Amino acid sequence: MAEFYPDGMLFLAIASVLYVCGFVFLYGVVRIAVRHGIEDVDLRRERAAQAPERARLLERTVVRENAFLAGS
Repeated sequence: MAEFYPDGMLFLAIASVLYVCGFVFLYGVVRIAVRHGIEDVDLRRERAAQAPERARLLERTVVRENAFLAGS
C-alpha cells in the first residue's frame, strides 16, 4: 500500500485543505441563500402591507368601469 501513497503526510495535508475549502464554500453558499431568503420575506411583508391599499384602488377602478353594476 505504501507504493501508491509515497508520502502519507502530503496526502493528509491535501485532504485537510480540500476539506476546509469545502466548508468555506458551503458556508458562503448557505450565507447567500439565507440573505436571499430574508430579502424575499421582506418583499412579501411589504406587499402584504400594501395589499389593502391595492384592493381598495382595484375596487374603485372596477366600480368606475362598471358603474351600471354599482347602481351609480
